Amino acid sequence: MSAIKDNKKDIEMDDQMIVSSCSLGETASDSKLLFDLGKLYNSIRMANMILYWDYYSSLIVNGWESLGIDCITGSAYGNEYYLHGKALARREAVGYALSEFKTNKTVEDYFD
Repeated sequence: MSAIKDNKKDIEMDDQMIVSSCSLGETASDSKLLFDLGKLYNSIRMANMILYWDYYSSLIVNGWESLGIDCITGSAYGNEYYLHGKALARREAVGYALSEFKTNKTVEDYFD
């Protein structure tokens, strides 16, 4: 019986890592965008994002909010973005943010 419990714990831990890894990359990339647009003091390294998720993800949420976009970090399928209550794909959110500033960056600069 104990082995089944341990196995279940391992699966739950794996699921949490999968959920976290889906939006970790997006959130780190969002930090670069927000830094480039002057909304963050620095882009955030992936290691820091992993170690201090709550703190850094809240900075990302606040940065997006300053652009008029609501962002929900940590979704199982990546971050969620909303403009005036309408869901946006990440690509659309990045495009909108870039359109608000004069920059030589393109949407593709924030996608691998």
